Amino acid sequence: MSMSSRFYRSSLLVICVIVVSLLGLSFLVILTFSPSTQIIDISLQKRLVSIVYGGICILGIIESVYPNRCSQIYYFRIRNIKSYRNCSKDKKVRWRGHHPVCDKFSQHIIQLFGKEYCAGCLGMRIGAVIALLALALGLIIDVNFSIVVIVFWLGVVMVAASLLQNAIFSIPRGIRLSFNILFVLGTWGILVGINRISGSTVLNLYFFTLIFYWLITRMILSQWKHQKICSSCGMKSCGFN
Repeated sequence: MSMSSRFYRSSLLVICVIVVSLLGLSFLVILTFSPSTQIIDISLQKRLVSIVYGGICILGIIESVYPNRCSQIYYFRIRNIKSYRNCSKDKKVRWRGHHPVCDKFSQHIIQLFGKEYCAGCLGMRIGAVIALLALALGLIIDVNFSIVVIVFWLGVVMVAASLLQNAIFSIPRGIRLSFNILFVLGTWGILVGINRISGSTVLNLYFFTLIFYWLITRMILSQWKHQKICSSCGMKSCGFN
């Protein structure tokens, strides 16, 4: 199958996962402001929710450090990277994280303290660390309800904007870093809102399911972005096309 055919099929998949992600987010908002049933003690639920969300943040940090290994768990790899060749046919493609060393991918890489990082993965890592600190702070500080509602809506906007940005816009590496930080902080804001506005145990379970789906969606979007870049490149000798 040609690169253009694979890209077309991947584009259809991207449209589907984005639509489902946004519908899931919309449904979550509706449920948050609907009457709900508290199944377990609120203090116990708060601790359990914090543990589960903290675990998800840690998994997110691991995924951002080893993106290729984690994506293999699902199957979202374009092709076996060992078979790729770069411009010089007698050399293997060199990789920087999960990006090939190529000018076409320069906006995906950011330099900090003399080292190079994937802007998206670094943003997820930073966001997860901040979210963990905010989560711990939230266990000891009681925030005003009106502020919680604002935080919830900001979280919804952050998550939606991050998902759409990954699918639609091509942006500079610094802004790419910021959007990925905002995505994680957005999930934290939504979680805070759910537990203060609704307090529904079932809604919390639904939200955690959504988070995993969003993470998978972001993996799909990342691979699709790579395919998009390579399918528009006229260089045939590298092997991506």
